Amino acid sequence: TPHASAVKAIRAGWQGRVTADHVTALAAYDDTYAAKVIALVARARMSVVTLPTKLMRGGVRDKEPRRRGLTRVRELLAAGVNVAYGQDVIQDGFLPVFGTGDPLQVGFLLAFGAQFSSRASIETLYDMATVNGARIMRRPDHALEVGAPADLVVVDAPSVHEAYRTQPPRLAVIHDGRVVARNGRIVT
Repeated sequence: TPHASAVKAIRAGWQGRVTADHVTALAAYDDTYAAKVIALVARARMSVVTLPTKLMRGGVRDKEPRRRGLTRVRELLAAGVNVAYGQDVIQDGFLPVFGTGDPLQVGFLLAFGAQFSSRASIETLYDMATVNGARIMRRPDHALEVGAPADLVVVDAPSVHEAYRTQPPRLAVIHDGRVVARNGRIVT
């Protein structure tokens, strides 16, 4: 649980070195207890990775009102918790017909699930996939500038908002400074 993880991180002196994923139980807690847990997670300087594909499986056996499988993203961010998003299932036994691992697609799903609809919240969504993810992986060299390691996806969109909104073709995927895919095809 996030509560137990935060307590253990603080007791062991691991502040800033613990990441929890899913954290979907947080959405089922009453508001008072959830606020206490979020404050403890923030105090432990934990990071949280939310997995929006859990919207498909979360609370599947519940009666209404049904848990949706998404943590309290907005509240965690508001408390200063480093929150990123990802996808852990790609066409497997849990989610056999969905999943590509594409950060824009997963972010689009999260935007709906977490009700991110303003341009500012879409910028936050982008940060969750880039800056916040790099922070979790302890990549202090993460930057979009000359001389920084080149790991990126190139899309034809005039803004972050338009990239999420239109889901344009991925023109190139660059890993470690090398083009590994172009126009959806792997480059050998």
